[in-house]
Formats: sequence, structure tokens, C-alpha cells
Amino acid sequence: MPFKALQDGAPVYPEQIETADAELDCFDCNEPVAIRASHKRNGSFVARHFWHPSGTPDDCEAVGGESWRHQRMKSIAASKAKKRWPDATVQLEQRVADRRADVLVVFAKSHHRYGNGIAIEAQYKHEDKDFEAVEADFQSNRYSVLWLHEEQYHGKDVDLDAGDWAIWWANAVPDRAQWNGYHGIIHWLWQEQRPSVELDIPFPSECYETKLRQAWKKGKDVRNSWEEVYEKKLGGAFSTAFLSLTRAPKTNHPFVVLSKGRGSDNEIVHVPVKLSDENAAKFRTFADSVEKLADEHGDFVDEGADDWQTEVDVWLDSYVEEKNGLLKIKRPPDGTIAFVLKDIEPGNASGVTVASTNLQPEKLIKAARKTASVIEDL
Repeated sequence: MPFKALQDGAPVYPEQIETADAELDCFDCNEPVAIRASHKRNGSFVARHFWHPSGTPDDCEAVGGESWRHQRMKSIAASKAKKRWPDATVQLEQRVADRRADVLVVFAKSHHRYGNGIAIEAQYKHEDKDFEAVEADFQSNRYSVLWLHEEQYHGKDVDLDAGDWAIWWANAVPDRAQWNGYHGIIHWLWQEQRPSVELDIPFPSECYETKLRQAWKKGKDVRNSWEEVYEKKLGGAFSTAFLSLTRAPKTNHPFVVLSKGRGSDNEIVHVPVKLSDENAAKFRTFADSVEKLADEHGDFVDEGADDWQTEVDVWLDSYVEEKNGLLKIKRPPDGTIAFVLKDIEPGNASGVTVASTNLQPEKLIKAARKTASVIEDL
């Protein structure tokens, strides 16, 4: 679905269209498009967007490429911001002094937390941006900054609270050394009283003895199975699907493992993952996104599901160069949910899919959150 169109030859975003009968053309193929309002689908937010009433032409490229992805992220953020702050003015590509915000939220009067407004920056492959300089410019004008990354987006929705916030007033608090009114003894106590100490500690010579070296080597060689830090059965009484966080022998490197089946029929994928706060947060985001797929009765079945439609995807950071992990939830034709874990590198991708007959969504949610907790504790 496009998130950019032409109106009277000028480019426009969905949030700039005020009437449902506006005459619009696709930004890529020039075919007529219409505006579709933001709405809820199976409990999930769907941002305002354009669509081709007569069907998307085969040669239309309005739904791919880096430029389109950034436009899509900005438009979804603007649509969600209007829903979140209905009394504020929300516009795309607006300036505050010398800075231009992807999405600018302006309050009619100063907000008790966010100040004059919020500058929302949608980040798609712009890691070289000077984040501190951007924040300083917006904050000096009493605007808070919200950084949104790809992992905060789920389909046509974005989790604003999961982004990186830089609240304007936090930067306005001076360093304690600049505070007035303290007695001189307080300033003296704040000083560094003792220099840091560095000490070289030699490795015990006893550890070089032949018997100890041989014992250590023998113990390492016999450790030929993977150590399971955490394992969770995903299905019911007759299920054979497991999600595990394990360490490899010898290297002790961590892997996320999804296995299904037994014996010769066993399917298994090992994804190397960093034990980082970022990956822990991604597992929590994945769990929250799966939980939101349930309706008000706690039912995960979507009777209007398309054929194997992707509902949730989260990319995991790997310690192996040019390799990533991908957690994904898809809708099979029966409208239930299927869990996919993939190991992806240039030119190759392997994975395992656990369909609804082997999967209980509640157990998957608990397993993802437990995995996040274990990563944080390691």
C-alpha cells in the first residue's frame, strides 16, 4: 500500500488529505488511488494510507525500496501520533528553527512532560546521524525528541512508547557542580578522594602443571552436548516443538534454537545472537506484538486471514558478521498463527516453522519474555 501520492501534481502524505473524495494519483504508477482512514484490525492499529481501488498494477513499485520504507515509517508515525494526541497539531516535514522533523507534534499549550511538542524521527538505515546534535537543537526550543526504529514497527502500527525518548527538560537540568546554595564541605565531598588503583595479578603457576592441563583438556573435550540455559515447550501434551536459548560447546557462544519433530524427522535451526539489552528488548517487543493479535475474547483466530500473511517480524542482532536472526508470526490459511525462526545471511536463509497444530500462542508469549529475562541476567 502506498504512503505517498500526487494531488494536482504535488506529492502528499495520507495525513495531509482532508476529504475522502480527494482526487489522487499513485506517486509511482500514476494510477488513481484513494485514502483509507486509520482503523483497528483484530485489535491492532492500522495507519491511514492510500490504496488502489482497482487493484495494484504489476509494474507499480510504490511499495518497495528504501525511500518508500522511510515514507511509510513517517506516515504511520504521524497517523499514530494523531490518535495518541488528538488535540495537537501533527504535520510531516516541519521545521523547528534550523532543524526539520520527520513528524512534528505541536501542543496548543506547553505539555507538562513533552514541552512545546515532540519531534519524531523515523530512522531507516541512518546510523551515521548526529543524534546528540539533533536532540540538542530540538530541546533548546523546548521540544522533546522521539526516535523510532524499524523494530518498533509492526505491520501498519508503531509502538511510540517503545521508541527512544529524549525529554526536553531532562537536558535543561544543570550538572550538580553548577548548583548554588550548598556549603563548601558538600562540594569538597563530591571530589574524587582516592585515585583509581591498577594492579597486575599473575596467573597462578600451579595451573601450568601437566596434570591440571590434562584434566582441563579432558573435561573440555567430553563436553560434546549443548548447554541449555533455557528451554520452553511451545505446544500442548502431544507437541514436539521447543524454543531454547543454549550455549555451544567449546566456544560457549549463545544461540536461539527452534526445534520441531523427533528423530530423523526433526527440524532445527540455530541462530547466533548477542546477549544484549537490545536483543532482550526485541524478544519483549515480539511477545507484546503476538499478545496484541488476540481479540477481546483472547482468541487468536482471524477468520478473514489472507494466505500465510505476515503479522509480526523482529530482527535479532548476531555476533556473526553479515548474519541476522528473524522472529516472525504468520497467519496460515486457517486464520490461526504460526511461529517462524530464521537464520539469515547473504545468499542463504534457513528456518523452521511451527504451525498452529504444534503451537499455543500463550506459551510462545511466555517463552519469548522468559528468554528476554535470561538474556538480561547473563
